[in-house]
Amino acid sequence: MKWESGQARVASGVSSVELDPRDWRFADPAWQHPVWRRLAQSYVLTGRSFLDSVDELGLDEKSALRAKFALGLLVDACAPHGENPDDVEAWYRSASKNAGSWWLDWARWTAERSGDLRPRPRCLGNRAHPVLDPAPGRYVHE
Repeated sequence: MKWESGQARVASGVSSVELDPRDWRFADPAWQHPVWRRLAQSYVLTGRSFLDSVDELGLDEKSALRAKFALGLLVDACAPHGENPDDVEAWYRSASKNAGSWWLDWARWTAERSGDLRPRPRCLGNRAHPVLDPAPGRYVHE
């Protein structure tokens, strides 16, 4: 299952990703709430995708094991910590509300950290990085 389609299934609530019942991080019954369950499923799916991607790199066995070990540490470090509120609806009602869109803040933030605008290139790609496919790209249709 590709990561993108798996995440779409998680978001829509029809994912078949199962949480490992031995995983203490998801032992709290609050993880059965649809919101938290989707978060946990997204985490599990992303972790599996990271680890499975190592197999596609063509590494020798020792390097692949090292890469999976390092990625496993990273995935575990990003795990939800399990301190979910018992009443998700009450938590949602108590959350601060921010009017408007975050896009303006993000645009301002990126503008402060960006260099001067430059004219667009006359053509895409170069010798080091040739264009592989016309837009939107082969990966969109796979």
